[in-house]
Amino acid sequence: MAQPTRDCRFRAQVSFASEAGSTYTIEGTALSDMQRAVRSVRARAAEWAVDPQRVGVMGFSAGAHLAGLAATHVDAVNQAADSIDRQSAKPAFQALIYRPKLAEGCGMD
Repeated sequence: MAQPTRDCRFRAQVSFASEAGSTYTIEGTALSDMQRAVRSVRARAAEWAVDPQRVGVMGFSAGAHLAGLAATHVDAVNQAADSIDRQSAKPAFQALIYRPKLAEGCGMD
């Protein structure tokens, strides 16, 4: 089997919240994406043979920070745009792998 050439490799560009001019935020963009993912799994639970009451989140390091936010910042959607938005975004469980930095000065530094 032929090996992929350098030109065929996948490349991704990531926009970080700390970059000048970036509109990306952890509490806004990333958290809303994770909440939408939880809602999407619940909305398709029957199709995917998943118990909608057992949908959780897991994250490693910075992802653990995001998973912790998803578990503690559950907001109701003001106006549901579709049937997915009517599902709960609150995860049934969370696995925070590697120590996330959840808050400054909380004695975990």
